[in-house]
Amino acid sequence: MMKPSSLRRFFFLIACALIVTLGITKADDSSNNPWGTVLSAVEPFQEKYSALPPKGKLASGAFVGYVGSRLTVRAVVSAIKISGAAYIASEVLDYTGYLGLPELSSETEEALEKVKIAAKRFVNQWRIQVRHYLNPDNIKAYIKKALETDSMTTMGLALGAFLGFLLG
Repeated sequence: MMKPSSLRRFFFLIACALIVTLGITKADDSSNNPWGTVLSAVEPFQEKYSALPPKGKLASGAFVGYVGSRLTVRAVVSAIKISGAAYIASEVLDYTGYLGLPELSSETEEALEKVKIAAKRFVNQWRIQVRHYLNPDNIKAYIKKALETDSMTTMGLALGAFLGFLLG
């Protein structure tokens, strides 16, 4: 369970991400926008953010970057701990002989083969998507677009994320 302070930080990060996202995807008529109600609720925050001086945008970007990187580092460390514990538990179960499988029927082997093929297909599709999104050319284009749109916020976000990873 998350601590109340962590929960507040998480919701603030989500709110900031929504504000930036809605500012980029804002439609002229909020009734045609699928975000409709959310857009009308967030619009005052977007106006206040737009009125910030460049140093204010840098500071807000740095704050969001720092908090986001801290949450990410904490989640990754927790996932690594859970994976390690699961691996150790599986080794203990294997050593005790609990994981020894009995002989399988031909129908069960065919079903397992189908599951294996489906799993390989899923992993391959996921690999292709990760390769697309982590392609250095796509990342450079995204950063270039962000720097052209709002350079101070982007630099603040990068600075905050760097500090969050460095101090974390």
